[in-house]
Amino acid sequence: MSIVERRGRYYVTLGTGTKRYRASASSLREAELLERRELTKRGILPAIGSTAPKAKVAHSAAGANLGKLFDIACKTVWADAKSKDKLMGAARGMLGVIDHRTHPKDVTSQVLRDATIKMADMGNTGATINRKLSTISVLLKIAEEDGLITSRPKLPRRKESEHRIRFLTSEEEQRCLKWCEEFGANDLADYIACAIDTGFRRTELLGVRIDQYYDGMLHLEHGETKTDKARAVPATRRVREIIERRSVLGPLLFEGFTDARLRRQWEMMVDHLGFQKDPQFVVHMLRHTCASRLAIAGKNAAFIKAWMGHSTILTTERYMHLSPETLKAGAGALEGFVL
Repeated sequence: MSIVERRGRYYVTLGTGTKRYRASASSLREAELLERRELTKRGILPAIGSTAPKAKVAHSAAGANLGKLFDIACKTVWADAKSKDKLMGAARGMLGVIDHRTHPKDVTSQVLRDATIKMADMGNTGATINRKLSTISVLLKIAEEDGLITSRPKLPRRKESEHRIRFLTSEEEQRCLKWCEEFGANDLADYIACAIDTGFRRTELLGVRIDQYYDGMLHLEHGETKTDKARAVPATRRVREIIERRSVLGPLLFEGFTDARLRRQWEMMVDHLGFQKDPQFVVHMLRHTCASRLAIAGKNAAFIKAWMGHSTILTTERYMHLSPETLKAGAGALEGFVL
């Protein structure tokens, strides 16, 4: 999305390379104005007060439009979503391209195609465009349920780039832990070890409590995971040692270690170790490292899916090319036909 919030400030990013535009503001409203000003400057949005043709509002008399559907989605569909801020941000980005006054009947396949072209011109990646399209799909579903439309147009999804899965090598892990030791970043060192050995997502690990460790396993309860399903993973020896050592700090395993502190220390480490130019050297990479190491160790897709809490096997299959046993059994099967 083009507007993101970090530590109380709102950052606007449009385009790529030499055409990239960046700005920051103290409020979302100010950031949206900066974004609109730049989009107008680029000719993607019409200037305020211009005679450029506006989006259709033929059905506005009925009182329904995308803006009102957005308000409904915020209060219902996205109200309890863990990623509601991201979903609402993506939807706002979509409504910055398709006029919020547009009636859902006027959102045709052609309108959506034109919107994807505009978003691509703004520098949005295929993945970002698809996320924004998904939010407009939610609005149109509400319209369909309310009888405002009889069917929804097909979404012109973009092909998403398939990057290699970046994971920490054992050598890189040791460099990270050594940096933490030298700079006294003990919380970050414990976080890195636990994230790699459990595969927990950032929000899951920062929110897990000491009392959720029992019977040798760390348990995530219903509603605490991205998929809202409970799961538990065995604790490795170093995770057990970390839990025992940190149990005196408070009820949370990472008591006092906030998301902001995690990001700040991670960024300092990345700068010192010289990984600034690696866009995939991010905190979430630790989760990839867990799944990758399980695959390298020969664990099958079903095992990894259960451990990682993936919603579908398709997500797990991204790691299976790393498994030495995945295709080896095929040789024996083929040799069985040889006389």
